Amino acid sequence: MLELQQLFQDLDRIVIEQDPIIQNIETKAIETHDNMEAGNVHVGKAVNSARAARKKKWICLGICVAIMLLIIIIVLIYMGVTGKFSSNKPAGQ
Repeated sequence: MLELQQLFQDLDRIVIEQDPIIQNIETKAIETHDNMEAGNVHVGKAVNSARAARKKKWICLGICVAIMLLIIIIVLIYMGVTGKFSSNKPAGQ
């Protein structure tokens, strides 16, 4: 019986000694959970920002292509009006 009592006292002492360590582990687990939630929020914002940036790049590309087409059309019209396309050179030259 005394041996059993001594065993329980030893077990109680070990549990009391490890209590601060377990509390520290619980605190770190809570901090990790909070940081994970904050990280998920930041990742969501980053995904939305990346999508918006990609969309803006495509819009800029479209504007550049439209400007280039407009310039080509203007040059072709100008050359057609001024007669640069027609070859009025004599056949012997």
